[in-house]
Amino acid sequence: MLSGARFPALVVTDRRVDDVRAENADRPAADVVVVPLGDARPDVQVRTVVLDVADVAVLRSAAAGRAMGSARHLRCVVRSASQALTPRLHPMWGAAVSLECSLDDGAATTTLELGERRPVLEVWRALAAPLGAIGPEGLRVLPAGVPYDADAKVPPDLIGPPVPGSVGSDGEAAPAESHVLARRPVVLDVGAIEPFAPIDEAVFNPVGFPRAASEPEIDLPAEAVLTPEWAARLRRHVAVRVPASMADTRLAAGLAMSGVPLVAPDDAAQMLADPLRREEHSVLLRRGALMEHSTFAARRRVAARAGVRDTGWPSVSLLLATRRPEQLAFALPQLARQRTPDGGRCEIVVAAHGFAPDAAEVATLTDGAPVVVVTVAPEAVLGEVLQAAAEASSGDVVMKVDDDDWYGPDVVTDLVLARRYAHADLVGMPAEFVYLEGRDLTLRRIGPSENHGRQAAGGTLMLSRTLLRELGGFRPLGIGEDARLLDAVVRTGGVVYRTQGLGYVLRRRASGHTWDPGDDYFLRPETLTAQWPGFAPSALVTGPIEGTDR
Repeated sequence: MLSGARFPALVVTDRRVDDVRAENADRPAADVVVVPLGDARPDVQVRTVVLDVADVAVLRSAAAGRAMGSARHLRCVVRSASQALTPRLHPMWGAAVSLECSLDDGAATTTLELGERRPVLEVWRALAAPLGAIGPEGLRVLPAGVPYDADAKVPPDLIGPPVPGSVGSDGEAAPAESHVLARRPVVLDVGAIEPFAPIDEAVFNPVGFPRAASEPEIDLPAEAVLTPEWAARLRRHVAVRVPASMADTRLAAGLAMSGVPLVAPDDAAQMLADPLRREEHSVLLRRGALMEHSTFAARRRVAARAGVRDTGWPSVSLLLATRRPEQLAFALPQLARQRTPDGGRCEIVVAAHGFAPDAAEVATLTDGAPVVVVTVAPEAVLGEVLQAAAEASSGDVVMKVDDDDWYGPDVVTDLVLARRYAHADLVGMPAEFVYLEGRDLTLRRIGPSENHGRQAAGGTLMLSRTLLRELGGFRPLGIGEDARLLDAVVRTGGVVYRTQGLGYVLRRRASGHTWDPGDDYFLRPETLTAQWPGFAPSALVTGPIEGTDR
């Protein structure tokens, strides 16, 4: 841990302090100062600061914690990791003197030497940042036990009890007014506190979820704890039985967020032996847990209870470019039932290519959802039609949809959630389910999901309206505008992510597609995992859809 360190060195650890001191007993006591993670830094000058933590979850917790002074030479040891960790070097740090990152026997070590001293917490945040944002984007909550400073330049919006000086804390006075806030910070009462600490969705999420189980159904091991290692281990099983008397609700929520297929002891877990049923079950669990127990969701609830504004889920505009008036009755009801994670309705932008839709029909088909209709000249190419829709939209994020594909009611929610937990600039779904209309056949294709990559189905692409504008919008192409958009994101250093595709079905007709490789392309045996006669989507494509039995 201290190989090559400059002394005196400070070690901040989540292990027993005495154990770490014993490991470094050959050094003079003045050379190695050891403090437990979360404690204030001792008032000593050190040359090297070492952070020694169990896993990336603890690393991110430390990065959101208290300041630890400054240093030029820093080292981070993550004792259980799946990859080496590389920090995002900030331009204001100046040139780095050296950077070494390694993964040895499951432990990741990162050593950084800077040209000048920088706050240690900045470096820990940079190291944890590739997984996702550290801490709240808007709301600032003063943790329990941390003194409140009315003169702080960046005061907290909320104070979590019990804090000295808070309302209801042994009858003491309310906190003093902050001259920055021009008011007193809101003090949370006991009823506004979350039942347990929210779970970091950047660590506990379904990224890398295995579609096929490699291990049999098991009971939840008594020694299981909420760590990335346990989550990865347990989601390899067909199912994990959770005892009805389980007291550790946070463990169950974190495992569910990670995609672990949890079942009650008396449930018919054998049904999950079917990989599709198992994945459907996992998706339902992960969706519910992410919406309820993620840091983002928990912070929003606390802010609402306290009457303080906080970052919200993004608004969504669905971009439908169509030159087929007859498809409106099929497409619009599916789009009208889409919701954002907070239950908000999506804006539907209909870009009518060469025709003028009947306003009354559109209003009926969209069932009260906000709608914008733009008409585009028939000579325009598809990319121009999509760009007209994008320019007429008002959502924080936009999603390209097709007029003949099937969308389950939670497609937008799943994409919005994935956009957050995967730290992605563009998210989409794989074209995993395909319905060949001419053959009346449903196919399930082989391929990864819940993975970072370069491709996603064109009818599911979601990105921020700002990013789309910065990339130059949809290119004026008659074919391949999806591929060009994906390529633009990757070329500019953006992140593309594919979540699961169970709520989406790609329809292939005999003709009428801008890209048409023919049915045989989809029927290649090496690309298929299953096929069924008729229209047989995943159970996550629900609700009445014209022309189907669902």
